[in-house]
Amino acid sequence: MDEDIRYDSSRRAWIISGADIDEGYRLIVPRELAEDELGGTPDDAECAAWLKAHLPQILQAYTARTEGGWMKAPWDRVLVDVVE
Repeated sequence: MDEDIRYDSSRRAWIISGADIDEGYRLIVPRELAEDELGGTPDDAECAAWLKAHLPQILQAYTARTEGGWMKAPWDRVLVDVVE
């Protein structure tokens, strides 16, 4: 996996693009998803570590969305954005 992951503070979400994501798409992972899964009030480092540890599941959500599949919670909160 060679993904470009950056945090967009205005959206309160991570934006993910890269080798495992087709050109023209990017993933949006709300910080709230990590916070809900971790519980309490995790700091930035804890949220980023959670995101990296769960990147395979996030990429599976991308595959399901682009191929017409479905995802179970909490991965149904991962958004696929079309980039022009």
